[in-house]
Amino acid sequence: HCIPIDPYYLSWKAREYEFHTEFIELAGKINSQMPAFCVGKLSRALNTRRKPLNGSRILVSGAAYKADVNDMRESPALKVIDLLIAEGAEVSYHDPHVPKLVKKGLASVPRDAAHLAAAGAVAVVTAHSSIDWNMVAEESQLVVDFRNVVLIMTTNAGASDAAKESIGFGRGKREDTMVAIVSFGDPRRLLLRPRGGGSSITFTMGHGDLLVM
Repeated sequence: HCIPIDPYYLSWKAREYEFHTEFIELAGKINSQMPAFCVGKLSRALNTRRKPLNGSRILVSGAAYKADVNDMRESPALKVIDLLIAEGAEVSYHDPHVPKLVKKGLASVPRDAAHLAAAGAVAVVTAHSSIDWNMVAEESQLVVDFRNVVLIMTTNAGASDAAKESIGFGRGKREDTMVAIVSFGDPRRLLLRPRGGGSSITFTMGHGDLLVM
């Protein structure tokens, strides 16, 4: 939890020696706005499926500050949940490390097919390593992944607008657009969902792998 707090202390301490740390303060301001940014992205993703955020069931995956811990201090998930509730969403959450959010009157729900399918969208806020992200992608109506742990490419109706916004490509007027995806960092799964339905095709992409479609 010290990561979002210590820079403010450094900035305050620097002013005692007449140093100005505008970049640190700007970074802190941007970080503080990320929960609202994420909720906006989630709302737009639902809009591509003609669904409003108000009244939608949203399953927040992860409540802890970071992966594989139970530390809730400074967790952005708490603010995301508050904003979703304020927008009229029906919010539940799953976190194997945080069984209850007492102040919010919420308890972690099971991460099973029934809860995933019942949610209008699953928002990935904390990427715990124990979670089967393949299952999340397969069983959910919509996944909005803020941690880049599962990447879903789909040709289902309504997905093209979301793809243009989040990844930067779309379908041409006369022919399909060629898409190139380069993976950086830790290995991650890419799921291709057939237009006509059925099981997704899974590729595991490592650092530096290139996939052209």
